Amino acid sequence: AMGLYFRRARGSTAESAVAQMERLLNCLNFFIEAADKPKIRKHRFDVVLMILRSAELRRRLRLKTETPTELFEGFIGRTERMAITCFVSLAMKLRELEFRDIFDKLLEWSEGSGRSLRDEVGKEMSSTQKYLDRSIVLQKCLCELLERVQVLFAPFVTRLLDRTLELLVGIPEDQLAKMSTDSQNSRNRKRKSVDKSNHLTTQLKTAAESSLRMLGFYFTFAEDTVSDRVFDKTLETLLEVLALPRMNGEVVKSTIASFASRSFKNAKEESEGSRRLSTVNRLVILKVRTNNSSLRLQVTECILAIAQSLGEAYLPCLPEAMNFLADLIDDEDLEVEAKARELGQLLEELSGEPILAQLKE
Repeated sequence: AMGLYFRRARGSTAESAVAQMERLLNCLNFFIEAADKPKIRKHRFDVVLMILRSAELRRRLRLKTETPTELFEGFIGRTERMAITCFVSLAMKLRELEFRDIFDKLLEWSEGSGRSLRDEVGKEMSSTQKYLDRSIVLQKCLCELLERVQVLFAPFVTRLLDRTLELLVGIPEDQLAKMSTDSQNSRNRKRKSVDKSNHLTTQLKTAAESSLRMLGFYFTFAEDTVSDRVFDKTLETLLEVLALPRMNGEVVKSTIASFASRSFKNAKEESEGSRRLSTVNRLVILKVRTNNSSLRLQVTECILAIAQSLGEAYLPCLPEAMNFLADLIDDEDLEVEAKARELGQLLEELSGEPILAQLKE
């Protein structure tokens, strides 16, 4: 039935293909929820194969769509949400070792050739897009797993951290610009190439934002402290993401705040937690040294979010925060100044000190 639906999809409009696939996935989800656990466990690999084949619809339809649009993303998103629902429903009926089996299948499928995103930049555009198509589905699935079955799934997250951090940064802005220029200067100069290059940029943004949400969920639910390697690499990536104009500011802010809070609260020793919090706070504050008012605002909002999430536990960072506020309390950008004053008021509530008055003096 899945093969038949795919053959029909290749000859159908995107809307028709999605409607057909949704009907099949609804049937599959009904089977997963209605069947008893022994039957599901016996057929888990067959079920996963069907789910992964349905997740290929994004790539199959994109190859025949000359100008991918927001409408296209909406159609595909419906199918992917249904496929992910099926995967989560399946996971909830499995034991840990059985879940590991299907999770490994998901990873094998998502990795494809096993190349990294940066390796793919120099290859054909279709190779990069195939990697992204599958990565987008993977990250969406990880978010859903962490939200609904975090106890079962959390131990597996660290295996995907490198992949997630790579997708966060994605292809650097200068390389994206070059890829777009190369497409426009190709021999045939077809509009189709430019459209698909622009769509690649959209895919990168989608994959990166899904990765951020996955990290946010992870740091919300994680109960154990992360290793120094994971801490350093995650912080380095988040600081790089902070300055990327294509990223969603709200998601970046909440993820950094979750990371700072969890790094402090989950440390094995209080001194280690304080050191990590101080490191995050100091390095985020250093990003304010820029002429870009949007970035200054983003940094101020991040520090405010960190202070709000930690409450009085943030007070050891007060000296650095006051120096930070002193630079921004009279910022030329009124929005930055207003946000700095909001941070000052919060610090006054936490410390009981007249911080804004002291800064004026």
